[in-house]
Amino acid sequence: MPKGSFVGDVAKDLALDLTALQDRGARVFDTGRTQYFVLDLQTGHLSTKERVDREEICAAVAKCVLNFEILVKNPMNLYRGEVEILDINDNAPSFPERNSVLEIIEYTAPGTRFPLEKAQDPDTGVNSLQNYECSESSYFTLDVKTGDDGVKYPDLILVKSLDREQQAAHDLILTATDSGSPVKSGSTTIRIIVLDGNDNAPEFTQPVYKVRIQLLGKPNLKLSVEYASSR
Repeated sequence: MPKGSFVGDVAKDLALDLTALQDRGARVFDTGRTQYFVLDLQTGHLSTKERVDREEICAAVAKCVLNFEILVKNPMNLYRGEVEILDINDNAPSFPERNSVLEIIEYTAPGTRFPLEKAQDPDTGVNSLQNYECSESSYFTLDVKTGDDGVKYPDLILVKSLDREQQAAHDLILTATDSGSPVKSGSTTIRIIVLDGNDNAPEFTQPVYKVRIQLLGKPNLKLSVEYASSR
């Protein structure tokens, strides 16, 4: 809510005409440390003195309320009021890092879960983070769990055995969305590095090697040796 936004018609709500407000020196006081409201005695309107940001004032509190008091003199009366600050979808979910790396050894068993970094969204209700989605992969699937605190946590599940020799890296895009209108989202890229496991024995190019040497060969004759290799 920007500075100068209309909040309410105090003169109408208190059943006081503008002359009475002026003659009786009506003043508005916030009960908190910051003065968010100002009263215009010429119009009787209550408006915001400062920019009001719900996330800064109330963070994740479900109901955000600012209390104020209006004092009028001769005779002296004190009126109390409250303004509820409603949430709007002014924040998109965001991840701590735009890119991350996850290392998985290739002999990891299918079904293994890998907790992912969750996104943050300071909005509340339907405007807050509601779901996660992941780009398609034949090796991984996404599971979203809701904790006791109501926060959603994304887990990556390995569904197919990895083979570093076939594919050494996998790139996925994790997207977090809210349910506001319009829907807002944020994404992060996850690069999965497949670490080498000792899953291949050394191999020769052929099972048997035959070498012929003449009996009258020269002394210190050098022979070539075939080396084995492992992928």
